[in-house]
Amino acid sequence: MTPKIIAAIIIAGINAVVGVLVFFFLLVAMNGYSERVASYGLGAFVILALIVTMSMAAVGFLLTGRLVKRSRGSVPAALLSTVVGSVLGAFLKVVSALVGIGVAEIIRAG
Repeated sequence: MTPKIIAAIIIAGINAVVGVLVFFFLLVAMNGYSERVASYGLGAFVILALIVTMSMAAVGFLLTGRLVKRSRGSVPAALLSTVVGSVLGAFLKVVSALVGIGVAEIIRAG
């Protein structure tokens, strides 16, 4: 149980840091939008980023449990699931930023 919790906490922490970094890049990318329009895009990103962080932590928890059951060992299982959850989470955060920009563009055009 301990390796699963440790992996989930590490994945959530890494995803939170990646989310903050992507958020700052999103602020720069939305520099030309008005505050009213950009707030919708930033709000969409924040909601999606929180969902990604929580789901990747859950995926890391479950993946670590499955790998430990397959006799991979606690440490390798936690390391493997941490890498998978962090890389997949970072990719999904970038996709969330693109969705946020798309939402802002739809609001601006509409």
